[in-house]
Amino acid sequence: MKFVLPLQKLRGTKNPIFQPPLLFMTTLPPLLNKLEVTAILRMSDRSIERLVKKQNFPPPLRLGKAAFWEEPKVMEWLNDKLETQRAWKPKLRRRIANVAVVPPANHQALAR
Repeated sequence: MKFVLPLQKLRGTKNPIFQPPLLFMTTLPPLLNKLEVTAILRMSDRSIERLVKKQNFPPPLRLGKAAFWEEPKVMEWLNDKLETQRAWKPKLRRRIANVAVVPPANHQALAR
């Protein structure tokens, strides 16, 4: 059985008080909480906080103690970080062919 909060039950009704405005629903991009961001980036929440403090990660929208990020901003940051990996190409090693190996000068002395 699925647990439903009383407010969620009322949202499904035709009561206009609990219906979110359509304009609000269409203009905001999806928001990710800290737990979702840590799952997407596979980083600890403390690491994300450190990156925000160093201004290497987009700052969150704070609502009370909760922190939220816009999903497109997080994905843009991740794609920027992956760009160097995507651009990487392995170096081609040159094969040295037909190289004569010269034995050391005292090779004959060692052979006896």
